[in-house]
Amino acid sequence: MTTTTQTATSGTGFGAGVTAPTTLSVANLTSTQSAQSALSGNYTTFLNLLTTQLQNQDPTNPMDSSQFTQQLVEYSQVEQQINTNQTLTQIASSMSVSNATSMLSYVGQTVTADGSQTMLTSGNAQWSFALDRNATATVNVLNSSGSVVYSQTGSYASGSNSFTWNGQGTGGVAEPNGTYTIQVSGQDASGNAAKVTTAVTGQVTGVDFTSGQPYLNINGSKVSVWSVSTVGS
Repeated sequence: MTTTTQTATSGTGFGAGVTAPTTLSVANLTSTQSAQSALSGNYTTFLNLLTTQLQNQDPTNPMDSSQFTQQLVEYSQVEQQINTNQTLTQIASSMSVSNATSMLSYVGQTVTADGSQTMLTSGNAQWSFALDRNATATVNVLNSSGSVVYSQTGSYASGSNSFTWNGQGTGGVAEPNGTYTIQVSGQDASGNAAKVTTAVTGQVTGVDFTSGQPYLNINGSKVSVWSVSTVGS
């Protein structure tokens, strides 16, 4: 049986030929724009009502000056609110572009992020998992159908451990490229279950903003940028 080896990850610089994503989702601005449109409609209605009221008031009994002043104040407040919303929309758009630009710095970097799934590519798949104690642990590799295609039991130290799979299933049969999941369970010398946290390690090939939140493309899988625990070695 071909066995896997434990390896440490190493950092890389920006990869040559990596194309940065150019599409930035504006879904997060849709709500603001809708509210802006409604407020502008209210603004126009208010202006028409005020103008009509002035045109049709009784010249012998004009609008009370205090009421007129109050309506002008309200008119000014509505106008200021519209201008404020427009400014906030511009700021939000600018921050989105800035945020996208900063996220692109991950492209080409080797990162480790929380998660249990990664891609098997050209006979290589890498995960990391952390144990809260020294333990004898069993690592199962599952395919996309949930079937165990490889299993390995060994002694692992507390803290972070790396697990590299060469794509050889049980019996030495090469498994096809695709998404695989690991499940890790272990016990210490006293038989107490160890707490396990799994992670994936790989090079970032792109950043996806289509959902409104940044996701990194790592080994063909999408991982939230907020789940990244380490960058480089």
